Amino acid sequence: MASMNSLTEQPARRKAKAPRRKAVGSAPRAVESVVRVSGVLLSGQALLDDMDAYRRQVTASPEAAQSFLKRLGVLTKGGKTKTLIRG
Repeated sequence: MASMNSLTEQPARRKAKAPRRKAVGSAPRAVESVVRVSGVLLSGQALLDDMDAYRRQVTASPEAAQSFLKRLGVLTKGGKTKTLIRG
């Protein structure tokens, strides 16, 4: 529910945000599909193959999947789900 000013019965106004400043010399970066894995640059099908191999490794067993989720920060050390969004 919007807060109301009791004298005029008008909705309270929010303060305007200052515009963000760009860093000096910053330019938009192009999205690249090249990833460095163990010192080797992978792109295209080699990158997809590497990702698929890692997915198979991580999901090989329930223990491996749980270990991955703990390193990711989704599970606690005890194996319970963390509250990631508070509301």
